[in-house]
Amino acid sequence: MEEVDNNLPDNLKPFVEQARDKGASSWLNALPIEEQNFVLNKGEFKDALRLRYNIELENLPATCPCGERFDVTHALTCGKGGFVIERHDNVKNTLTSLLNKVCVDVESEPHLIPVTNETLVYKTANTKDDARLDIKAKSFWQRGQTAFFDIRHAR
Repeated sequence: MEEVDNNLPDNLKPFVEQARDKGASSWLNALPIEEQNFVLNKGEFKDALRLRYNIELENLPATCPCGERFDVTHALTCGKGGFVIERHDNVKNTLTSLLNKVCVDVESEPHLIPVTNETLVYKTANTKDDARLDIKAKSFWQRGQTAFFDIRHAR
């Protein structure tokens, strides 16, 4: 292993070390859960391996719709043409599906009741008439009580 490490290009070494972390290869041995769409087709599997070893992906556009050069790093952070919305929606859809199994009255992107003359503590509160959250589920915390969920990504 030491000989292999010594012959690796410097830009590839951190990725190989990361691949050796405990549990890092679990996804290669896991059975896909088709019900949750956790199945990779041939192209997705190839892309996952390329990402794992920092090999450039094939067939990426040269520029992003936002005007910046398009690469994997940009795709993971750009809100306009990257995968931020797709990741958000994947989490939302998976959580909605799971909540449907244990809660009642589960709804994706429900409209909230419009704000009329209420005084809100936080200035960031969305007071528009068409305000929505990501998920509504009844009986999550307590029987008969409605819980609202907003999916956000960490920065």
